[in-house]
Amino acid sequence: MSARHGDWHLLGYDEDPVPGSWTDIQDAGTHYTRVANKIESQVRRLRNLADDDEILKGEYADGLRESCRDTADDLERAQGRFETVGSQLGQWWEPVQTARTETWGALQDAEEAQRSLDQNPEPMPRPYGGPELTPDQQDARDRQQRHHDNAVGAMEAARGRARRALEPYDEKAESVAKAIRDASDDDMKDSRWDRFKNWIDDNAGWLKTVADIIGWVVTVVAVVALFCTPAGWVLALVAAIALVGVGIRFMLAASGNGSWADFAIDLVGVLTLGTGKIAASLAKVGRTATLRAIAPRAANLARGRAVTAAREAFTNARWFRKPGVWLTRSNPISRWMAGRTAYTTTKHAWLTKELPDVTRVETLLAGLDDGAAAMRKELAALRTQFPDLVSPMYSRSATAALRAAQVGTGVDALDKSLGGIPGVWDGVGPYGDLKDTTKYAPGGHLG
Repeated sequence: MSARHGDWHLLGYDEDPVPGSWTDIQDAGTHYTRVANKIESQVRRLRNLADDDEILKGEYADGLRESCRDTADDLERAQGRFETVGSQLGQWWEPVQTARTETWGALQDAEEAQRSLDQNPEPMPRPYGGPELTPDQQDARDRQQRHHDNAVGAMEAARGRARRALEPYDEKAESVAKAIRDASDDDMKDSRWDRFKNWIDDNAGWLKTVADIIGWVVTVVAVVALFCTPAGWVLALVAAIALVGVGIRFMLAASGNGSWADFAIDLVGVLTLGTGKIAASLAKVGRTATLRAIAPRAANLARGRAVTAAREAFTNARWFRKPGVWLTRSNPISRWMAGRTAYTTTKHAWLTKELPDVTRVETLLAGLDDGAAAMRKELAALRTQFPDLVSPMYSRSATAALRAAQVGTGVDALDKSLGGIPGVWDGVGPYGDLKDTTKYAPGGHLG
């Protein structure tokens, strides 16, 4: 099924009023008819088995004959359903073809009329008390008025053409739907899957809308996070909502009302979100181990620098030359205290070190995950300062969190940019049609 892109609002419709593919309907009708014929042949074979005393013999013959009759009865009812569906679809494809042809022609007429209206707006009335128009001005005004009126008439004619094409289409749609419902109203009981699929079929419209809204909510929150850090419970709520959206996409796809491509795209978002959270948690553990390994070495380096600085700064500060300086800052005890203070301060700073601040550009490049961006920035600095002390867990987990954010955000951004905004922009035409080819339900057809 594919919707045709165009300015359908000119005809009074929000979207293509006849989105069905008549060739798909024709193929489906042929398929159901063939299935009905195959079932019919099997019914004949079962009844022949049940009626022929020479084929089934022995102790269990009577029971087998009864089973054959019961199975034949059930299959015969199923055969009636398939036969009716095939017959009705065989009658349905031609009205769809006609309606699509006529509405498309009406759309072309309406778009042509709209172009004429744009070129010939209705002339403004002469201001009260203004100067009289010259004959040439009056003629030009009259011509513009005629062109405008003709365009208005053409627009109304196009809308009438569309309405006239849809009236028999809608009537036939109701007739076909009623015949198929009546054919299924027998003593054959639908399975739980059938009842579930029927419910999805009846509610596919609003379910798809909810799934689309959820997808955009998650995307908007991700963009907002560039400018402010949402509370943890907000992110948890968004993750739960995203999971609900994936569930809806799965139900739509499994029932043939949605594409598996949409489900896969949403699933990638949830999986990368979950993978990113797990990887980020592991990265925090690895980061703690890294900082604990670095802290003593960095503290020793700081102590050495402090002692050396004190020694070099006051090499000539002998007690007899500058006794005040020597007593307070340059004697061995003071140098030891300076080193000890530098060691303690530096070690504490490394053990309590916060992740570095990141810019919005860095966050954007990290897939809108500021945590992954900060860890990436910190790792680059640590590998330069202490390459042998960076924990492999920190490096690998931070990279995994970064990649998960980039993949999830990249896939979502690509889908949103190509798929458009519901009710605002239809997106890139071939992209939506391509996703529609992944519609498939068990026992159904590619859509």
